[in-house]
Amino acid sequence: DVTEAKPQVDVNSLTKLEVQRDAVKMESEFDFNVRRVGIFESKITLPAGLTISTVTGDGVGEWTIVPTPPSAQVLTVKLTQQKTGTFKIKLAARQSRGQPTEDLIIPTFTVADAARHEAKVGITIHSSLEANTKDMGGFQQEDVSALGAGSKGGSAATLAFRYRDAAKPAALGFKSRDPQVSVEVLTLVEAKEQSTR
Repeated sequence: DVTEAKPQVDVNSLTKLEVQRDAVKMESEFDFNVRRVGIFESKITLPAGLTISTVTGDGVGEWTIVPTPPSAQVLTVKLTQQKTGTFKIKLAARQSRGQPTEDLIIPTFTVADAARHEAKVGITIHSSLEANTKDMGGFQQEDVSALGAGSKGGSAATLAFRYRDAAKPAALGFKSRDPQVSVEVLTLVEAKEQSTR
C-alpha cells in the first residue's frame, strides 16, 4: 500500500483592524510554511459581512469568495504554481458599521488543512470611541508591543489579542467619548498692550 503524502501547513497571521465610526478597515497577512508536499491553493474561512478588496502575495493567482450561510464565507486563493516552503498571502477588507457604538465581533480566520494557525490581532480605535471587551471568546489578551511597529503611516494598536486555530470570536463594546474642547483666548486689549511695548 502506498499512501499519498499530504502537505503539512503551519500558518502565522497578523490582522490589523482600524475601527472607525462607520466602518472597520482590515489588513491581514498570513505567513505560510508548507512542508513535505506543495499546495496549489489555500482556503480561508472568514466571517460574513467582510468585503474583501484585495488579495496579494507570492504566487497568488486568482481568488474567489463563496458565501457559506448563515455566518461565514470561504476565500479560495489559487496559486500560480505548487508552493512549498514559506510564502505570504495578504488581504485587505472592510466592514460597515450601522452605529458608532454597536458591538464589534473581532473576525477570526480558519485556514483549511492547516496543522496549526497562530493568530495575532491588533486593534486601533477611533479617538471618539472608548472600547471595552464584552466577551473574550477563545482569545487571549496580548501585549501590544508583540505586534511589532504600527502599520505604514498608521497609528500603533491600542488593543491586542491572540488566538489559535478555530477560536470562538471575541466581542468589543463601544461608547462615545465626551468631546474635549480646549480654547485659548488672547484678547484684543492684551494684543494691543504687547504691540505698544
